[in-house]
Amino acid sequence: MGGHGTERHKIQLKLRQTVAITYLSIASPSDGSSTPAALATESSHATGFRNVEAPGAREPRATAPSMKRCLSPFQSSKPLPDWWRPLFESSGNGSVFLSPAWMHTWIATYGAHFEGTWVHWEVDGRVVAGCLLVERVIRVKRIPFRSQFLNATGHAPLPVPLAEFNDVLSLAGHGDAVAADLARLLHEQHWSRLVLCGHEPHGVAARVLDLVAGLQTERITKTARYVDLAALAGKPFESTLTGKAGTHVRRNRREYEERLGQVEVRCAADLEETLAFFSEMRELHLQRWTDRDKSTTLAADVVVGFHHRLIEALFAEGGVEMIRVGNAERAVGFLYNFVADGKVFVFQTGFAYEASSKWSPGLLTHALAIEHYRARGLREYDLLSGDALYKRTLCNGERELFWTTVYRDRAWIRVLLAGRRLRNRLKKKTAPALAEPA
Repeated sequence: MGGHGTERHKIQLKLRQTVAITYLSIASPSDGSSTPAALATESSHATGFRNVEAPGAREPRATAPSMKRCLSPFQSSKPLPDWWRPLFESSGNGSVFLSPAWMHTWIATYGAHFEGTWVHWEVDGRVVAGCLLVERVIRVKRIPFRSQFLNATGHAPLPVPLAEFNDVLSLAGHGDAVAADLARLLHEQHWSRLVLCGHEPHGVAARVLDLVAGLQTERITKTARYVDLAALAGKPFESTLTGKAGTHVRRNRREYEERLGQVEVRCAADLEETLAFFSEMRELHLQRWTDRDKSTTLAADVVVGFHHRLIEALFAEGGVEMIRVGNAERAVGFLYNFVADGKVFVFQTGFAYEASSKWSPGLLTHALAIEHYRARGLREYDLLSGDALYKRTLCNGERELFWTTVYRDRAWIRVLLAGRRLRNRLKKKTAPALAEPA
């Protein structure tokens, strides 16, 4: 019996080694860049077999293949991993801000300021989910926080364009398992703050937040308004606006047409004209924000360079459109739009404002653009996050986007947050009381 037990134990050890070697050969990135620590993490989560039992127990049985977590280091000098594009194209939760063009452009522009890890999950050799975890030490009130961000987001030393609709790319049916495993991975990593920018309340990223144990969670909620073009039921957009909103939009258009004649929507015909429209839009945009003594990322050359490269990457596949509204001699407004999956994302604008406040070039530009896209058969015109009167006037739908920060439960962070709460209470107590109205 003892000899048979020893031989059986050898067979089980051999089986365990074979399973581990087979998994590592599958899970390792093609460039061989995974670290031993990363591979150890991967193999601990997903061999697809039950644990080998002790000598004398039953023979191990293979189970249905389980989900594998695969890690590889983020390097700004290397392109996107091979799995990103097909996953983006087949996932049901991708947006232009997760597109290969956006990710590649962001990494080429800002990636040198971050460390990080590519993470993807496989089932039966097929990639079913993936994301990029990027890290950077950021000082908040002179205190350094090792901050972890999801995908192409984060605070860099240079101005950074805002990304929205951020999430873990995932095929249908895998979101819960991916969220649970990503939460485990985050628990194993070293960070002080986890920052998730522009995510929806019910996505995979939101489920991760529910599972990550943190000391304190801070959340900023922003309303993102849109026009559901399909809900217009084939009717011209202006005819669907009723009450004061409809009256204001129609009167605004008539006043512009009385002064300028026919006003029309024109899409840039080629890449050269797209870049020219972008430059004109930027000039109008900067003039408006300068007049209001406010800053804008479009004032930074690095952001302009980012958008030039992004436009070049998206134009060939029809993912970007520059819209000009006006007549042959005069532009009323420009829109910098992304187009994906039947949706229009209005990312940036520039309008020719006048001294008289009764003229609204933005309202005219958006109203004509909405009708333009409705006639083309698109399904949604998304004005992204941020509240404004013209958005409330034009839109028939809204959703919420969250900017969430989770603080790790550490002794020094407890002290820091307690001090911040005390300071805020003292500020409230010392604030001057408002005088009673006369």
